[in-house]
Amino acid sequence: MQVRYPLEMRKVNSILFIPLCSPILTSIVNAAVTSPPEPSIRKEPVAWMGLMLMLVFFGVVIGVSLISSKRGHQD
Repeated sequence: MQVRYPLEMRKVNSILFIPLCSPILTSIVNAAVTSPPEPSIRKEPVAWMGLMLMLVFFGVVIGVSLISSKRGHQD
């Protein structure tokens, strides 16, 4: 059994369909028209800087965990 909607409801649906699809259509057209970005000439950061930063954070975490807690006799 197929449900037939009244003509007024079909008009409302088609009127609402076009504005709701316009952002999608706009983004598709923009993606097709624009050129790809140019590659950056900037130098990439060196790998050892990241490793040194990771070592510093690791040292801070280990150092904080080794600090005594100074608990009292009532703990």
